[in-house]
Amino acid sequence: DYLQRGDEFPSWRELFDQGALEQIELNINDLLAQEPTEGLYILSHRWESKDHPFPVGSEKISKLLTLLDETPEIKHLWIDYACLPQGERSGPEKEFFNTSLDNANILYFTQYVILLIDLQCKLFGCPPPNV
Repeated sequence: DYLQRGDEFPSWRELFDQGALEQIELNINDLLAQEPTEGLYILSHRWESKDHPFPVGSEKISKLLTLLDETPEIKHLWIDYACLPQGERSGPEKEFFNTSLDNANILYFTQYVILLIDLQCKLFGCPPPNV
């Protein structure tokens, strides 16, 4: 709803406070031993600013909405900004954030990953080639 109205992309805290997040328990050993979890996709993207990955009017949000509309098999989408507590964190939030971040690489390794690439992306600090 947020994205279709053109509102700012919501943070974890906003979604958590509204009860809009769905928690999915994943076992690391199961993830490593089986096919990707049906319907679960991971978004890989460059943040457009240090404070917010998708400012209002972001072209990436438009592309993401189109992809979601055209890909009904995407049932769950893990996005760092919306799935991890940002900014100041309470004790339990810090623990959740650190544990999640420590294991995020397993999600990228074992699940389907959507890459949102833009011309500002840089690989290993090198500027992109002139296109």
